[in-house]
Amino acid sequence: MNADVPPIPRGDLLAAPGRRALAWILDALVVGMPMLLMIVPLAATGSKLTNSELLVATAVSAAISGLYHTLCVRFWGKTVGKSACGCVVVRASDGGPVDTWSSSIRALVPLVAGAIPVIGPFATLAVYITALADPRKQGLHDKAAATIVVQR
Repeated sequence: MNADVPPIPRGDLLAAPGRRALAWILDALVVGMPMLLMIVPLAATGSKLTNSELLVATAVSAAISGLYHTLCVRFWGKTVGKSACGCVVVRASDGGPVDTWSSSIRALVPLVAGAIPVIGPFATLAVYITALADPRKQGLHDKAAATIVVQR
């Protein structure tokens, strides 16, 4: 290991990128499924949503996602997807539980990146993909919140 990289607290193993990606997919399903179940019936009836209705639906979806990630990481250290994949989010400094501020920052960084007009999906991808090149496997959201994801 590089001498410039601080050791992983408590001797935990960093969660592998594939494990984290699977957890992200599972969480997207957990958060997205209720929204999909509301929109599909509207589409089936031929109803078209106005731009303002789409904006409200997007804002509600983002708020639900932000709350889900913030509260799950704050109170349990993991989301449903992370739990299924054996991952836990911890403070990078000492491996302890993540506080409310840090879990909020961690949830908000990808949401804000996704809200950038035109390039939002690419910016969101950049938030996560930066973990592949980082020695501690920290995405931009982890760096902003001073967290790491470990296997437990």
